[in-house]
Amino acid sequence: MKRALIVLLVCVLCLSSSACGSTPEPSVANANFTGANCNNSCKFSCDFWAFDDSLFYMQDGFYNMGVYWSIDGNSTKLFEEADLSNELAVNSGLGDIFVSGCYLYFDVFTSNENWLYRYDLNKRSYSSVCEIPSLQRWVISDEYFIYSEHPSNNEEKRFPLQIYSLTDGTTTEICRDVAEFGIIDGQLRYITNAAPYELYQYNYAEKRSVLLGAFDCEFDDGYDVFNFTPDAVVMYNWGEGCDRSLVVYTLSSAETQVYTLPKGIQDMVAADRYAYALLYDTQTHSYEAVPSDANGIYRISLDDGSYEIIEHDIDSVTNIHVATDDCLYMIRGKYNAVFLYSSHVYRYDHSTGTTEKLAEF
Repeated sequence: MKRALIVLLVCVLCLSSSACGSTPEPSVANANFTGANCNNSCKFSCDFWAFDDSLFYMQDGFYNMGVYWSIDGNSTKLFEEADLSNELAVNSGLGDIFVSGCYLYFDVFTSNENWLYRYDLNKRSYSSVCEIPSLQRWVISDEYFIYSEHPSNNEEKRFPLQIYSLTDGTTTEICRDVAEFGIIDGQLRYITNAAPYELYQYNYAEKRSVLLGAFDCEFDDGYDVFNFTPDAVVMYNWGEGCDRSLVVYTLSSAETQVYTLPKGIQDMVAADRYAYALLYDTQTHSYEAVPSDANGIYRISLDDGSYEIIEHDIDSVTNIHVATDDCLYMIRGKYNAVFLYSSHVYRYDHSTGTTEKLAEF
């Protein structure tokens, strides 16, 4: 009986191993991913990017963060923190990721230095690009690595905006103190950290900035979050009393509008003429959502503030990633029967009103 059980166990393990080995790895010939909505990077952590059915994400593997690529629901690990620690001969951590062209860029930090790396999605290998100061936020735009420094990195407590050329390795300081920056149709826009706010667009060829407009904050404190569209800057505050207000400064009219939403804004990402927002109020001294039929993911017109709810099933671990006015990715965290945590990714198409599940990891 004992021998039969051993044979059965061996058979199960073999079948399990065979099943795992048969799962196809993501493969795209001549990978070239373009058109990323850089407003998705205006978050505490940028660990997810989506291009149609290709998903790039970070996932912790027992205190060993890894970067993964999923295509049509099949995922493979590209690299992990342990790989970099072995290469640098020191403990290191992964920061954010950004996908552009055939590369996945990522930042690496150690106790005394920071680096930008890039992973070649076709060759399946990575290499360092440059050493950098501490980062507040960064993006890749064509041949430029654009980043704002953390104020702790300088005595003036400011947020300098820098451009590093990926072609010739030169660094140019664009502004001494920025509130935020973004990329629109390949063009760099930024807002100065002053009152009133001033919005500029940088000309790469002429290496100069052009003033596009200026606006005041509608509240006592400065805005916590900025997003950029071709004709607007979209903003909100987390402060009590104004967290339901979505503020839109329109360049073409040089006017500022304040739109009141039914619940507090927990996350918001703008596309072109619309923004998607995760709305719910939170418990006192907690991130947990206060139950309400009005909680959900909303699609909001930036022209007049009208809105519609497109998803009610949300909670405090729901995240959104906006590709276009009509395409939204929803990432929901869930625990299974044995209390293992996993993320479920869905894509919502507003033109058809349909939602489909893409992956679980």
